Amino acid sequence: MGARGGSGYAGVRLSAADGSGENGTTGHKLTVIFQGRTPRSDAGPTATVKLPAKGVYYDSKLTATYWQSSATDALR
Repeated sequence: MGARGGSGYAGVRLSAADGSGENGTTGHKLTVIFQGRTPRSDAGPTATVKLPAKGVYYDSKLTATYWQSSATDALR
C-alpha cells in the first residue's frame, strides 16, 4: 500500500458464478469495517458504500481481496 492517508482498493466477489453459493439474498447497504491499528484490536473506522437502488445479490461465496494500491490490481 501507499502512504498513510492514500487511496486503497479491494475487489469484492458477491456470489459464485457457478451457482454453488447458498443463502442468496439482495443487499441494499454495504458497510466496510476496517481493522484497528493492531491485528487483535477492536474494529477501526467504518465506511458505507453506495449501492444501486435495486440492491445487489450476494450469497455465501462472498469474498474480498487484499487491499491494493490500484483498482486494476484489486480486480485481477
